[in-house]
Amino acid sequence: LRTSEAALKDSVDEMNTFIYKISHDIKGPLSTITGIVNVALMEIADGEARHYLELIGGRADRLQRTLLDLLQ
Repeated sequence: LRTSEAALKDSVDEMNTFIYKISHDIKGPLSTITGIVNVALMEIADGEARHYLELIGGRADRLQRTLLDLLQ
């Protein structure tokens, strides 16, 4: 029983480390996407282009929330 508990704890620790590393690797590019979308929205007046940029920004925000949920 003790060995099973130790193995389970090791597995949970490995999973937490994996999630932390993956979320860290995704956060950088995601922040870049969000920044580019925000700059583009300040400079682009075309309504259709702005609509697509807002869609991209919304999905990036959703992915950011998902990453935060994974870390919690």
